[in-house]
Amino acid sequence: MKLANLELLGAEHPDVRRVSTYNADESRWMVAVNEAMGYLPQSRLVEWQLDRTAGQPGTTARLPAAASGPSAAHLTR
Repeated sequence: MKLANLELLGAEHPDVRRVSTYNADESRWMVAVNEAMGYLPQSRLVEWQLDRTAGQPGTTARLPAAASGPSAAHLTR
């Protein structure tokens, strides 16, 4: 489906030279599809989330391991 959309884009808008997409690192199957289609990594976005629920003392003084969040790759073809 993704390839069909790119082919349609190329047919209807031949002036388009760059297409960007974002995928979470955890979505290995979609990252593999993008790599097979020729997308190349351009940047990486990392987001952090702090769990401030009870049972995590010192969250304001230091970030626990649970504060890390998913990252996503920005790919360009």
